[in-house]
Amino acid sequence: LTRIAKQVDMRFELEGPNLAVMPDTPYLKNYKVDYVNIARDVTGTISTNTQISTSALATGSGGAIGTGNTSRIQIDNRSRNRFWESLEKNLKELLYETDKIFPEGSTETVTEQTASQSTTGTGAPGGQAAGAAARVTQLAQTLAGSPNPATLQNTGATVVKRMTFREAASVIANPEAGVINVRATARQHEKVQEFLDRVMSSARRQVLIEATIIEVALSDGYQQGIEWSRLTSGSEYSITKPALTTNVPSAVTPYIIKYRDLNPLNLLATVDLLRAFGTVKVLSSPKLSVLNNQTATLKVSEDFVYFNVKQEVVPGNTNTNATVTTTTTPQSVSIGFFMSLTPQISDNGEVTLNVRPSISSIAELKQDPNPSLAANNIKNLVPQIRMREIESMLRVQSGDIAVLGGLMEDRLDNRTGRLPGLGDIPFFGEVFNNRANSSAKSELVVLIRPTVIRDASIDGDFSSFKETLPGKDFFKSEQVYRPFSLPDRNPERLQ
Repeated sequence: LTRIAKQVDMRFELEGPNLAVMPDTPYLKNYKVDYVNIARDVTGTISTNTQISTSALATGSGGAIGTGNTSRIQIDNRSRNRFWESLEKNLKELLYETDKIFPEGSTETVTEQTASQSTTGTGAPGGQAAGAAARVTQLAQTLAGSPNPATLQNTGATVVKRMTFREAASVIANPEAGVINVRATARQHEKVQEFLDRVMSSARRQVLIEATIIEVALSDGYQQGIEWSRLTSGSEYSITKPALTTNVPSAVTPYIIKYRDLNPLNLLATVDLLRAFGTVKVLSSPKLSVLNNQTATLKVSEDFVYFNVKQEVVPGNTNTNATVTTTTTPQSVSIGFFMSLTPQISDNGEVTLNVRPSISSIAELKQDPNPSLAANNIKNLVPQIRMREIESMLRVQSGDIAVLGGLMEDRLDNRTGRLPGLGDIPFFGEVFNNRANSSAKSELVVLIRPTVIRDASIDGDFSSFKETLPGKDFFKSEQVYRPFSLPDRNPERLQ
């Protein structure tokens, strides 16, 4: 029956001892799709804008026209995730492509139109002509001159076939319940099931991202930066430099560190490798799990609050003095660590990452040069932000460690201290002044290790985190600290 159903338009159902064979007409079938009902739009922008305004006198005019010397680089990344909307649209297009006409002879509408040709009359030819054309001409002249002319009638048959299409298939999706109803034929349902299996197999893939952001204060022998080529492969790891590929939109990571096993302590071992170049300081070590083609963000920051001071002076007259109104508006800027990443997980465990780590800090506080504020001895300090950021597209095998580096920074610290009173004396006051000038060069290194999760359970791929879980009596333990209860200092008095 299966072989016959592939050749003719039929389907069969076997329920216990009952076998039902019927035409392959559209019927309703439910599909369970377990996926979160959410629509996400992620937009990331990296912009560098340098503009120096100048003024020049335009030819033929009497005024100055401002021109700008502008250099701008901007990268926009957009990620639009509409799982349920795309799934419903794809199913409708899939059913539309397989919605064919019925086989010949099933329910086609055939209309036949007939016509005939006959000749009546007594006209007869007067003689024989040599050729066929002469005979036709002679026959026409004879019939025209006959006392009983002939009558000609034409008869033919025309067959008109009107093909009947199947009833249009329909797709009904309920994202809140995770159910899709499809009304289609048995052959179409096979294509729908195959499509859903592939989509859900890809959408349910998950990857564990472990990142470590390190700042290396370079020693005197490595002021040019970390020399990765000096690191040789060891017994537990190997360091390779992959060749550049053309199917990646941007540059891949320059170095890949491969370990023999997937020990969670491999990142710590990589940190120890960097100690040969200077003092190592770990800024952040986030860990997060991300589904396939979903964007994850991590932010650990502190809002630095400063104030925008605005002063307005209302002139007075002969009877009143000038009125000074000062208005402060609070402003805030986030200082800390921010990272966003979007992974794509292939069937063979290869992970393509779009990663963007960003670290911001306050370099110094600048005084607002507003003359009105300086005249009234009002300080308005505005923070100067130091930003270090990497945005890259890279491809890493599951378990390997990708290294992103090269963000160098020169930091100069000039500190001056003086003894009040004595330090202000000309010439001799320099004895009571203290100046400390120091310079340091550091490099920011980002280590990223993606691990494809096959079994998302504490007994599966997350078994390394089992020791950090609380015990069974975590929610049943007695409260030790009671900050709102007063101690009983005199129990005998209460009795």
